[in-house]
Amino acid sequence: MAALRAFREGARRKIGNGLNTTVWRTPWLPSLDDGCVTTHMPDHLCDITVSNLMVTGEQRWDIDVLNDICDNKDVELIKRIPLPLSDKVDSWFWILKGGREVYYAELLSVVSRRGCLPTIQALAFKHVNIDARCPWCHNGVETDTHVLFSCDFMRAFDICTKDQCVFIGMLCWSIWHRRNKWVWEKVNGSAFSVRAAATNLL
Repeated sequence: MAALRAFREGARRKIGNGLNTTVWRTPWLPSLDDGCVTTHMPDHLCDITVSNLMVTGEQRWDIDVLNDICDNKDVELIKRIPLPLSDKVDSWFWILKGGREVYYAELLSVVSRRGCLPTIQALAFKHVNIDARCPWCHNGVETDTHVLFSCDFMRAFDICTKDQCVFIGMLCWSIWHRRNKWVWEKVNGSAFSVRAAATNLL
């Protein structure tokens, strides 16, 4: 549970064009607390995105808008965020203990390179006499990245919902738990039960 808590608390949005990140309720500030804007949220501004805090048509902060909307603490934090010169989409990263930033692509790379999970491929590599195909879809070798990201079972999920990066992490855990139930106990689980278990962890 401590690892899950650290995963949730360390999630942050890296601002590109700001179009896909809401100003409130989304962790995007460079702070070691929850990363969310603490300024009181006016009802008529509840759905504005970070792009509304930038000069129209430019990749720079609109200081006048910042001062009008945010308190001094939030303004200073926002001004510390460098904006890319080109139009890039917003993305997720994690702040680890000590302040190190880790990006999603790096996490996938680590999973792929290190063989972090005891998949069937990992067992076969250790000379266990076993069919290395995915026990769910039978359409490929069961590698770390296959079971968590490319298996046909994953297509039952629409994980690209608004600001649900943390949910993706919980979903990966739930998928792996469901996989183990099936492989070792032959207990199947529906996509609904997997999603529900991930939601309960949030």
